[in-house]
Amino acid sequence: MISARTLPRAAAALGVSGALALIASPAMAASGGAQVVNESGCQTTSDGTQCSKTHTVVNTVTTPSGVENSVDIGRVYSTTSHPDGTTDWYSNTYRDHSMTRGGELQERSTHVDFSAVNCTYLADIHYANGSYQFHRVTLDCPH
Repeated sequence: MISARTLPRAAAALGVSGALALIASPAMAASGGAQVVNESGCQTTSDGTQCSKTHTVVNTVTTPSGVENSVDIGRVYSTTSHPDGTTDWYSNTYRDHSMTRGGELQERSTHVDFSAVNCTYLADIHYANGSYQFHRVTLDCPH
């Protein structure tokens, strides 16, 4: 469960695990058309009932010269209703684009917007020509 109390740890974890997932996702996509996944469901534990909706689109295109472009876009929205009557929520949107040539990364651009209760985690990262052009990450939890 992610709440205002646990968001800084969750954002840090999502920053690491999300980055790893985004790094892996272009390799998982097949060339020749977008893959669209829509999932939703609920699970109940002793902490409450968590319900989530996920929408993901992955599209990878390889040119005849061997340049591979991959775009991964997703949205997740989740709520947890606790036995004490309180509800926590989070939403996450991301967009990742990468371009490789001959198996070598040429360019990568990632945007993540993660919000929970009253906190926001934003990341904008761009890598090109062997170095980061910018790498901005913010976490704002005013309360």
